[in-house]
Amino acid sequence: MKRNSALLSLACCVMLVLFTVHSSFGAQDASPSNASLKQRNVAIKVYGFGFGSGLQPGQNGKANGDGVQLVEESWTGSGFLVKNDGTLVTNYHVARRALRAQAVFDDGSAYQIPYIRVYDNFADIAVLKIRANKKFPYVSLGDSDKVEVRDAVLAVGNPLGMGINVTEGKISQIVRDDNGRRTSLRHTATIAPGNSGGSLYQGMQVVGVNVRGTPPYEFYEAVPINRVKPLLTEQYNKMIPLESAFPTNLEAILKKAKQVDAKNGEVPAATGNDPGVVSIPADFYPLEDIMVLLQAQKGQDLALIVTDAQNKPIGYGDARGIEIEAVLLPNDVNFKKVNINVLNYAQIPVKFGVSVNTITW
Repeated sequence: MKRNSALLSLACCVMLVLFTVHSSFGAQDASPSNASLKQRNVAIKVYGFGFGSGLQPGQNGKANGDGVQLVEESWTGSGFLVKNDGTLVTNYHVARRALRAQAVFDDGSAYQIPYIRVYDNFADIAVLKIRANKKFPYVSLGDSDKVEVRDAVLAVGNPLGMGINVTEGKISQIVRDDNGRRTSLRHTATIAPGNSGGSLYQGMQVVGVNVRGTPPYEFYEAVPINRVKPLLTEQYNKMIPLESAFPTNLEAILKKAKQVDAKNGEVPAATGNDPGVVSIPADFYPLEDIMVLLQAQKGQDLALIVTDAQNKPIGYGDARGIEIEAVLLPNDVNFKKVNINVLNYAQIPVKFGVSVNTITW
């Protein structure tokens, strides 16, 4: 009888252990329902402007040299709600230079996004605000410092403008800066253009903001959610109209430009039909809009061509008959080395000054 009691107790202990292990696995594997994901994640449609950078075709079909021309553009992205008042998070590169935007839910309902609260271009994060007289369900934010390699994740977003889409994967690498701070969560949940700004779930909580993929190597990156949380405090509880944050007036853009580099020099005289050229290397940092200004000595007219590392023109300024050339240039999510080329078509050497300016919107 005692032996049977001992065996019964042992069996109960084993069952309790198995139940505990099974329960813990169940909690770890839990994820939001499809309905919950659709209520809290949105596709974002954006209507804004970009820079012609002097490369738009003129009447002769060649680049027009109008380096400060603004052009209408539209694009899509993703976002997720973080407060019941319609505050949502996306990537800065989704919000940058937006004039109008819409948040579109999976059921087809759409709301205007007229405001931006704050952005961090270094982390590629923007906090926007929907205009609506209602309360929204919103996501639960996790602790990205506790995420580990091989943790299961879900990527939710709006790839290729197709609407809410969910993919599964695992954390494959955690990237840290020199101070040990987590700067990126690399994972295997497939994302595509349009996923930018979408949520990365671990279990029931959002632990990252999807940024980009790195083709053709099939790994994807998200900003750790702990880098977003400081932007959601009362300190940034303001609403700035998009058209005020990203003005299309050239004078206003000039006021937002801050000089980061400059060089003076002299460009040689032209030789026959070949202009004299001075080439100046420069660096463009991720997600910084740039204005390159060229000032020729009084009474002289120079041209300005900016080329990338493959010597491909990315900007061209040649407003004839004036001493100042300017080119507005975007930069994407990558560091970029460029050359600023000053061209002189005159038969005499010409002194110049050139500056690189970042635009802090």
